[in-house]
Amino acid sequence: MNPRTQVAMVRGIEALAYPGFMQGMQDCTSLEDLAEYCECPVKRLTVICQENWYCLIRSKRGKAELVDLAKIPGSGSPDYSLILEQLKRLKIRRVYLDARKSTSHPIILKMCELMNWHIVRDEQWWWGMEEMREMVINL
Repeated sequence: MNPRTQVAMVRGIEALAYPGFMQGMQDCTSLEDLAEYCECPVKRLTVICQENWYCLIRSKRGKAELVDLAKIPGSGSPDYSLILEQLKRLKIRRVYLDARKSTSHPIILKMCELMNWHIVRDEQWWWGMEEMREMVINL
């Protein structure tokens, strides 16, 4: 899939998955824009994008941040194996993320269960009226 198509799909899914105040990529038109949003160089950004979900991973030296994992509400679950393949390819041992309690947090918990990952931290915080979870996971 070409980069412009990926970015357009990410924007479309983000618009359906998040309330307006949580949308941060609607002005992105290139991988460079996504990398800027993720606060990393393009070479450290991994974009996994499927028809109804995406995952943005920022990686460095065995650690990664899942910057965003979103799916179209009501659609099927993300393909966890694609995310796992990328984490293995990048030789990731520890993952950091902020998960929205009502959406990505259950997905992450399911991934941890399926992959036998160890949750080191799962702490509550609030973004407006949205409950969030700050997580650290050892793979």
